[in-house]
Amino acid sequence: MFTFSILTALLLNFYNDFKDRALRQSYARALADYRDSLSIAELELLGQRLSNSRGELAGADTLDCSLLRRHTWNLINEQVYLSRQYRPRLQFIRPATGEPLCPSPYDSRADWRILFPEGEPLVEQPTFQIMGLPRKFTYLLRAELPLDPPLHAYLSFQRAVDAPGSVFQELVVHPPYKNLRYLKSYAFALYRDGELLESAGMVFEHRFNDTLPPAGTSVLVERSERHSELIYHAPNGVVVRVVGEAGGFWRAIPLASILFVLLLLAVGLLAFFNFFLQFLPPSLHFSISRPLTLRTRFQLLILGIILISFLMHAGATFLYFRQSSRKYPYEQLEQRLRMVRKAAAMRLQESGWHLPDPGGFVEDLSEVYETDVNLYDPQGRLLAASEQSVYNNDILAPRMDLWAWRQFRDFGAHTFIHHERAGRFPYLMGYLPLESSDGQVLGFLGVPHYASQSDLRAGLSEFMTTIITVYVLLLIIAGSIAILTFRTLTKPLSDLADSISRVKLGHNEPLPWPNTNDEISELVNQFNKMQQRLEEQKERLFQAERESAWREMARQVTHEIKTPLTPMKLKVELLLSMLNNGSPPDEHQIRRTFHSLIEQINSLSHIASAFNDFAQINDPKPELFLLNDLASSVFELFAGGHEEVQFHLYLPDRQFFVFSDRELLRRVLNNLLKNALEAIPSGRMGVIELRLQQEEADRVLLSVRDNGCGIPAEKQNTIFTPNFTTKSTGMGLGLAMCKKIIEKLHGDIFFESVEGQGTIFYVSLPLEEVQQLQEI
Repeated sequence: MFTFSILTALLLNFYNDFKDRALRQSYARALADYRDSLSIAELELLGQRLSNSRGELAGADTLDCSLLRRHTWNLINEQVYLSRQYRPRLQFIRPATGEPLCPSPYDSRADWRILFPEGEPLVEQPTFQIMGLPRKFTYLLRAELPLDPPLHAYLSFQRAVDAPGSVFQELVVHPPYKNLRYLKSYAFALYRDGELLESAGMVFEHRFNDTLPPAGTSVLVERSERHSELIYHAPNGVVVRVVGEAGGFWRAIPLASILFVLLLLAVGLLAFFNFFLQFLPPSLHFSISRPLTLRTRFQLLILGIILISFLMHAGATFLYFRQSSRKYPYEQLEQRLRMVRKAAAMRLQESGWHLPDPGGFVEDLSEVYETDVNLYDPQGRLLAASEQSVYNNDILAPRMDLWAWRQFRDFGAHTFIHHERAGRFPYLMGYLPLESSDGQVLGFLGVPHYASQSDLRAGLSEFMTTIITVYVLLLIIAGSIAILTFRTLTKPLSDLADSISRVKLGHNEPLPWPNTNDEISELVNQFNKMQQRLEEQKERLFQAERESAWREMARQVTHEIKTPLTPMKLKVELLLSMLNNGSPPDEHQIRRTFHSLIEQINSLSHIASAFNDFAQINDPKPELFLLNDLASSVFELFAGGHEEVQFHLYLPDRQFFVFSDRELLRRVLNNLLKNALEAIPSGRMGVIELRLQQEEADRVLLSVRDNGCGIPAEKQNTIFTPNFTTKSTGMGLGLAMCKKIIEKLHGDIFFESVEGQGTIFYVSLPLEEVQQLQEI
């Protein structure tokens, strides 16, 4: 799993690096061209509406500045893309005299009448014109308002690159610039002739004199272990630097760690559910063993303790990180307020402790400290704001918070920080008073701070990724040490278990183990002593078994010999009695007596032969032969000459080859067929079947079936015991001999019997495959 995680992470990392470079290159091309088709379209619409505003400006001939400015700003704010991506500035000028009218702190301090002719014409209409300033990434719009005397509205729109500390920009929903959806994921800077034109995302140097790639091409440069930048040299001379996270092998490690954790959880859950449901095939061996081995339990215990300790430590670290992230915005805002207070006091001192130009005052503070700044009068009314759009769009009220204002008026607070809300966006707002040298309040400054959710998520994601990476590596190291340690500790127990499993009634070697005077050494010593006692008990058991076997054999031999000796003794005593009484037997009596003695002598000879056959079953002499032929040969021997019995032979088309002793198998079949004949009672039409069939893929089955008297249920357990017979004659050694032969041939013999209906004996033997036959 770990190897799979690493390979997958490397492939994903390679793909992401390739995709990231392609995305940076496309963004660099788009940023290098100041022309924006979306903004030009909205500028054209804005110019048309301003030029056709006679109905909306009715009564403005008397220069109702409030109506004029409100109407113009309303039209600007209706152009959603333009008002969000560009910073609008406004001037009203009489074309005849060049006199600016209706001034405001938010008006541009540049004289656009002078810059307007220097621009690049983009749209020329009789009532409005649009110019572009490529070096400033700015659009200029001049529209003739339908008033008498004529009045020109000059509007400038400069790219609104968000400052790092801009809070109110976070509260405004921005359409992506030129539809570059992921532009905020990168920092970028634009240069022309080595001079910085604009930048966003981080602080760039004002001059850039590095070696450039050829015009129209780009190069990727590794600036540090964490960041790389793509430098694009546009054909128009603009140089774009797009900075993002650096690629490389090390970025794949956190991803591999996360993949490893996910795979580990998935495999663990799969094994857990399979332990209860058993839905996976057993051939996969994908389950938790039942029961768990001692080694596995120890390893799981140690790994569980390590994992729980890691989780507890990770949880504590996460809580600390979250607590710190809550305190950090307050500390950051307090530090920013101290810097703004110091800079504002210097500006007030320079202006003679009078409030300077509100718009310029706010813009200077905002640019220096890269944050939004609001200026309020002593009554809490807004005078100027670095981000005026949130007030023009009625997102925020143009007054300071009443509770904050009362803190200064009633309680004389020097600094006040509290939570405010713009719609569903909470943010921190810090206020401080602007005082003259004699302590008179000239106004208030408001500095907002917004902990961006994307920044918090990015920080938390980076933190958790680092934690997971470190903990996964520690878990792998600790787990490996635990597994190796317990494998070493439990190996003696495994060796001992293997030795115990190999213990048999034979010579067992003692388990070697150094005398380390520990628990395992004591266990091994006791095991060796147990083996020694077992050997002694084995010898006594074998001796007892041999004596018992000889006693049983002597009893059976004695019984079988005494049976024919008794009638022989009676016959001889009768002849002797006749001779003693003076009445010698005649020739007929003598012949009858001799004939009876010969029969009993033959019976003794048969008994001796049977015991000799049972005792002298030689070791098999295996050979490869066709079992079908042997079964057919034995069947033909018995099938003829028994008119009262019907014989049936069932042989399959397939030929079954066995590697066995032909003659020993013949003896078994002869005995089984002979027993089947003798088991049929007189007066019943006998039926005997000999059948050959395949039992399993590698075994063949011979069966002998009869319709004889069957075997009683109470005697079926001792049928293969020597001296068992269901017949009135014989020693009961035939089936015992058959079982002994079949076992020597690595086969099996068993039976099915119903008393009064018949018996089926089965002989199972290993089968030789055709491929093995060809090799032989």
